Amino acid sequence: MNRRFFGIGTLVLLGSLVAYYVIPLVVIIITLGVICPYSPLGIPMCKATNSTETDASSSGPRPTPRTKAEAIAARLCKKPGDHYAGANAAGDEVCFTLTPDQLTWLEVSIRFGMGNCPDADGGYTTKTSLLGPGQLTTPGQIDLGQFIATISGMKASVVYEEPESCGGKRFEWSARHAP
Repeated sequence: MNRRFFGIGTLVLLGSLVAYYVIPLVVIIITLGVICPYSPLGIPMCKATNSTETDASSSGPRPTPRTKAEAIAARLCKKPGDHYAGANAAGDEVCFTLTPDQLTWLEVSIRFGMGNCPDADGGYTTKTSLLGPGQLTTPGQIDLGQFIATISGMKASVVYEEPESCGGKRFEWSARHAP
């Protein structure tokens, strides 16, 4: 009789522990609609789905830039898409935006460093913008005459030259993909 009482008591205790710890956890998982493995090290094993996260295609503010190319892109490129940005040794900056399929360019922006691009009035040009959209000349190349960009994966080489402005100077950049 004692053994039977001990066995029943153990089952009641284990049942209570399961009810107290396991059932609420299962209810939470079902309520959230997400079944995600728990990591005791605190490493997220599933992608978070907070409503506060911004999607790259949403029209919210851009995240804080982490690289120089991202900082230039945040300053110069305004349209959503794939940004390529860079600066040369003279302090001139360039940014251009492509559609995600990289078949169309959307905008080109150039900011010249102080004193690098005198205009016809003797002042200095600080920003030039070319607005698209326009098809890429060939896959991986934008050729607008005065502006030529050759895209190769995550990098691009850029040349800007215009006889009427900037005293016929030629500007060259190496640009990087800046998401």
